[in-house]
Amino acid sequence: MAPGPLRHGLTLYALAECLFSGAAFHGTAKFEALQIARAIADTSVCRLVVVPSMLSALAPLFAQVIPNDLQSIIVAGSRLEGRLVTAIRAAVPSVEVIEYYGASELGFVSLRSLTSDPFPNSVGYAFPGVNIRTRAHGGRLCLPGEPGTIYVRSPLISDGYVFGDDGKGLRRDGAWATVGDSGILDLAAIIHEKCAIKAKPLISFTTMRMGCLMKFFAMKSLAQVFGGLGRFRAVR
Repeated sequence: MAPGPLRHGLTLYALAECLFSGAAFHGTAKFEALQIARAIADTSVCRLVVVPSMLSALAPLFAQVIPNDLQSIIVAGSRLEGRLVTAIRAAVPSVEVIEYYGASELGFVSLRSLTSDPFPNSVGYAFPGVNIRTRAHGGRLCLPGEPGTIYVRSPLISDGYVFGDDGKGLRRDGAWATVGDSGILDLAAIIHEKCAIKAKPLISFTTMRMGCLMKFFAMKSLAQVFGGLGRFRAVR
């Protein structure tokens, strides 16, 4: 099951996977947490594909509507926070949770299993057949542990946009491509903290900054709003 409209890349990928494997696809036009939880249990859904905000709404409902046939949960869109990982493990302890990082333009980039991955702040290892590097301002290759822009070399990279673009989305440099996401690549080739706010001359990672604030002020939740005049985006 992949709740949400097919214009969302995550849902579209789930549909393509079902068509390729011959599995049944369950989708919804909109997200209603209780209805989705009941549908997962009633229709014997074995795999759930969601973004973290959806999973956060579903986790407490799984105690009321037990998804006995659910075997795996695939999560993408933003990094899973530790508290949500703890909640979903408590709700459905036998279910494997897999997180991946990707983009519509780049395809799948990295993945990790929360069942066995000991690196809580990472978004995993490179997807099979995918090469990853990070570059600093000016194009220099980053050292291990140094934040920079994520570039990907992969057979999954799209050819471009049907109706063109403004040049700020998919950018190519030979066989390598980027959509501007920032992150850190360590010595073990694990990607960390893909979400970032660029504020020259520093790169400030959203999840790192929010985590520090929550710990320092003993807060249970935090909402951050950022953007230019007339353009705001909130991160909880």
